[in-house]
Amino acid sequence: MHDGQPARRVGRGSISGGLILIVLGFLWLLNNLGYLPSDLIRSLWRLWPLILILLGAEIALRGFPDRVALPVLLLVTILIGSLIFVLAPTLPVEQMLSQSCSQEIGDLQSASIELEVDRGSLRVDPLQGQPHLLAAAEWDHISSVLIQKEFTESAGRGTLSFADRYEALLPFYFLGGFRNDWALQLTPSIPLDLELEGDDCELDLHLHGLTLQTVRAQIGDCSGYVSLPATSDLDARLDLQDSRLTLVLPTTAGARVEVELSDSDLTIDSSRFREINPGEYLSEGYDQAQTLIDVSLQATDSTITIR
Repeated sequence: MHDGQPARRVGRGSISGGLILIVLGFLWLLNNLGYLPSDLIRSLWRLWPLILILLGAEIALRGFPDRVALPVLLLVTILIGSLIFVLAPTLPVEQMLSQSCSQEIGDLQSASIELEVDRGSLRVDPLQGQPHLLAAAEWDHISSVLIQKEFTESAGRGTLSFADRYEALLPFYFLGGFRNDWALQLTPSIPLDLELEGDDCELDLHLHGLTLQTVRAQIGDCSGYVSLPATSDLDARLDLQDSRLTLVLPTTAGARVEVELSDSDLTIDSSRFREINPGEYLSEGYDQAQTLIDVSLQATDSTITIR
């Protein structure tokens, strides 16, 4: 330090932020080791406003010297920790809910189905014996999740969308214990376009009985099975990230498959498909097939089986 220059005051930094990270990391560790019941973790998120109290206390004390601010901040932290210790066992456990709905087909000539699924499982099947319905759906989900359904219709075309929405500001979401299980049946009576966004899901998509025109899927950290229908000029585009997927193509159709892989493994049935260019495959008898489908697959850090 040079003469005549005032000494710098070393800032405390964000003590509250550090304490929050320590507590959350400790809870995450205990949950992963199995020492905390998942029901308790799912309930603790209701106490998230206590984080605002701790942050607000630190902001209010920034103008005070350390000998005053640090003991007060420590006292506030102890009080908040004690409050959590007292309140946590009394919090009601979130219940699993069962929900179902259906959508009439009306005068629709075609429809778009949009799905957004997070943490759970998704099964899709053709709808049987109910020609008046476009879709029938069932869900099992925790009470803090809202299943949104939206339907619009214009000029004989409908758009039906389903999405799971977690309650706002869910800081304990990453600790796990959340699950949504979907079962969806779609009509085979009219042409459909299917769009899927999935994250951390188990997929069981039996699409082979549907009249699909396009399939668009963006999935991350998912695993499962997808079978495509023998719909003429079907265009399927799949984008995978950290996923494991088995894709089954109809034997009654000619299939062109284009793959773009990044740190991914591909297993393709060589008795049925031949590679005509790097990353491009044709099924046997493609040139003579009356029904042709086009599949494009991009994958990163994934494992894919095509048969």
